[in-house]
Amino acid sequence: VTITTSNDGFAGNGDIIVNSAISKTSGASATLKLSAYRNIIVNSAINSSSGIDMPVTLQANNADTGSGYVQINAGVKNTANSTGTLTIGGGSNIATGYAYGNAGQAAGVAINAGVGRSTLTVSIRGHGYDNAAGDDNYGVIVTTGGNTNQNSGSYNITGVGGNGVNQNYGIYINNVAITSSTSGSKTFSGTGGGTGSNNYGVYVNNATVSTGNSNVTITGTGGGSGAGTNNYGVYVNGTGVIGTTGSGSVGLTGIRGGGDTATNYGFYGTGANSLYTSGSGNITLGADTVFLGAATFCHQCHPYQNK
Repeated sequence: VTITTSNDGFAGNGDIIVNSAISKTSGASATLKLSAYRNIIVNSAINSSSGIDMPVTLQANNADTGSGYVQINAGVKNTANSTGTLTIGGGSNIATGYAYGNAGQAAGVAINAGVGRSTLTVSIRGHGYDNAAGDDNYGVIVTTGGNTNQNSGSYNITGVGGNGVNQNYGIYINNVAITSSTSGSKTFSGTGGGTGSNNYGVYVNNATVSTGNSNVTITGTGGGSGAGTNNYGVYVNGTGVIGTTGSGSVGLTGIRGGGDTATNYGFYGTGANSLYTSGSGNITLGADTVFLGAATFCHQCHPYQNK
């Protein structure tokens, strides 16, 4: 099933809004694709039953206008053991394009409910609103309600902060837990935007990103320019943690942003357990500059490498 909107000259703005649940409970594999000229807003669940294959694609900004976000307010493919892929993004080529923030929602993709579970392959791509005078234009934000626990399958987020001033994060993970247990890679690639300060590539705020036996890769590049300060590549704040509890490895790469070199760091961690490993998995940190908080930085580290 494919539903597409376009700029055809008729009344309407090209949005797709899901206000009634979509569910596949039996039968052969079937795909669902929502392709919107502008925004996609999911207010009711999109799911398939355990063992039922239903790949789902949510494609905003399908004409590459640079305006068209995705907002998830209800679970999408988060039923236990449902199969099929979940792709969230935008552009005429969803593999390389982005869902783009605009005046209605500055974030390219906002995840406010659970997405993906078990054997799914999840791909999310978002670009913040290019609002030259504005702040808080996130590429992808995963916030309260967006918890994800995968037994297997890959989970990939690519986020680019918008062309604003301050707080234009590539990926913002806030007050949630993104966890996995057995297999499948987890990749987070964030690039901060903006011209001012506090433009982080990947920001983990009072949140958990952890693995058991699968591998996690996090790459963050700070934004900002000129006299901008505190433009971190990867920032783990408050009770935020990144870690491994099993044999899975965690690889972090942080590249500081532009502006004041005295306050910009590739990796910046403030919490008591910002990085931890309680199993046999390695944590590898590669950054041009590193700030380690005064509290215990690595809890029950098995091997820990700081390169």
